[in-house]
Amino acid sequence: MILLKTLKRYKKALLLLACLLLVASSSASLVGYAESKESTKPVVWEFSSMLPATHYSQVPFQEFATKVEKATEGRLKFKLNWAGSLLAGPETLAAVMKGTINSGFVGTNWHPDLIPYFQVLEFPMGMLPNKPLKTVDDVRAFWLEYLKLFWRDDIEKQMSKHLESKGVKALWGSSMPPIFLYTRKPIDTTDDWKGLKTRSYSALGAEFIKAMGGAPLVLPTGEVYTSWERGLVDAGITAYSSMYGLKWFEVAKVANHWPIQGGVPFYFIVNKDAWDALPKDVWATVERVLKEMDPAKKTFELGWVSEEKAVNEFLTKYKGTIVPVSIEELRAAQEKAIPAYQKVITALRSEGKKLVEVVWGKTWSDKFMDRVLQQ
Repeated sequence: MILLKTLKRYKKALLLLACLLLVASSSASLVGYAESKESTKPVVWEFSSMLPATHYSQVPFQEFATKVEKATEGRLKFKLNWAGSLLAGPETLAAVMKGTINSGFVGTNWHPDLIPYFQVLEFPMGMLPNKPLKTVDDVRAFWLEYLKLFWRDDIEKQMSKHLESKGVKALWGSSMPPIFLYTRKPIDTTDDWKGLKTRSYSALGAEFIKAMGGAPLVLPTGEVYTSWERGLVDAGITAYSSMYGLKWFEVAKVANHWPIQGGVPFYFIVNKDAWDALPKDVWATVERVLKEMDPAKKTFELGWVSEEKAVNEFLTKYKGTIVPVSIEELRAAQEKAIPAYQKVITALRSEGKKLVEVVWGKTWSDKFMDRVLQQ
């Protein structure tokens, strides 16, 4: 009886407490629902590339974007802009760094100022073959050796860390094919470079041309063909596929196999803040797609199909000539390139020597490394 009287006395209070608990429970459910809706709201990342969608290097990214959208059930999408329709190539890195856009394709040689570490991977004549490059297969093997260096775990971690310090994250990296010297006459000794008016693709390339006794030229792509035709240019340094695609083989039919670069690195990058802001399950899904696809390897495979076609067309359609260069001459050219290396090392200050040792320590002899680092 006492318990019954007590319950009656506090009936109103108990009803009020029950109501408050019900409201609180409903509010929590609504918040949870709202958070769930927010986490499933699609994230759309603008992507920019200066290259057309059909270029072999861009094909894996299209596959990646499609797979990510499907695997995340539309929670992460890429809006793809090709052929410089959104931004010029050299503008892309700064735009991704600032978050103006969230993803893009970037060639490292466009940005010696913003991502200077990559110049060490781009040292002219930094990697030499163990024999003269005489055949198509030799070119393929040399490119693959460069990529093995580029993809080495310690180097990859170092370069990824460098990019992240600039506010961007690398999804993956690869490289364009090896860079050789193209002319209208054979150039197979270092002496032959003297006075050679050579179109360069980068500031570091120009330093190397000067070190070899040549005269570096900066020319817009659209002017190279006619300049070669008129004798205003004697040589150009680029890849077979670029020569073929731009029809420069019509005016320069000698490929001199000075391996000026084993490859030209490039990356597919995203804004780091945007990456960090992704829900954890979306982030994990993207990582899974990357692991399953192995887009870096796929890029090389597609790239070689393109490069091999260019070499074969050069030899058959254009009746071109490959000029192998002796190992002795290649080593002499590498010695001449040392001042160009040292200029980069000095600009990188305290990190310069350490980075050179990380990248080239397993490739160069101790004696050559000592000569490069003596300043």
